[in-house]
Amino acid sequence: MRIAITATVSTVITAVLVFFIMNNRLNHAKSAADLERLHFAEQTVQKRLNDLSVRIESRLKAFADVVASNNNFSLRLLVENDRSSPVVTETASQFLKPMGFSVLEITDSSRSILSSGHFPASAGNRSVHTDGHLSGEAAATMENIMGTPTLALQAETDFSIAGFPFHATGGLAIDNGLLARLAPNDNVALLLKKGGDYIGMDNIHSISSITDRHIIINDKKYPASEIEIPSTGIDEKVSLIVLLKKRSRPPLRYEKGPPAGGP
Repeated sequence: MRIAITATVSTVITAVLVFFIMNNRLNHAKSAADLERLHFAEQTVQKRLNDLSVRIESRLKAFADVVASNNNFSLRLLVENDRSSPVVTETASQFLKPMGFSVLEITDSSRSILSSGHFPASAGNRSVHTDGHLSGEAAATMENIMGTPTLALQAETDFSIAGFPFHATGGLAIDNGLLARLAPNDNVALLLKKGGDYIGMDNIHSISSITDRHIIINDKKYPASEIEIPSTGIDEKVSLIVLLKKRSRPPLRYEKGPPAGGP
């Protein structure tokens, strides 16, 4: 009897040990798979962000070329000196949506606004972009949209008409819609972090910094990484937090991201 009990206890202990070993292996495999998925998501977001910046810069340059070659614009502005002419003030508004932008502005050499697509009434005011730091690649900056300070991904390009210098700035407001377009698929969420402020998730009661490729939001732990966004005129660091959502079951089909499109 004692031998039977000992054998039973030994079998139970062995089974428990096997269970814990297999469970640890499964957890390790799951963690490794999550980190691999996170790495792929991070690379995809970075590429989409880079591609978006290039499109913004390219379309803005095309817009500046159109304005520079517009004889009516030149006539009203330089010959007649009529800055209030609709030909001048409405130019940015006419191109805002066709270019896929949410902010677009033309300023003179003194940074006085000639035409604004996102805030038409600001024509004649001084632009918020007075330092010229937007030249080059697109960067996050604060924009005045209808009187509301808004974070936007923008670029700037210089052009001239009859030797007179002008500037065109434009791009996209950074909002939930933009974050959704940068996300690879529905199992990846993006948060925009600016200092201690976050865009992309409602009801954040508590949030940690990223440690060991993980973040804790409202007491829930998620695999996560951070991508810094170039910025200008902003004191706080601006970045994207890429996090994997929890999945209740494995996907039954290939994950598909949002359709490719313009900025």
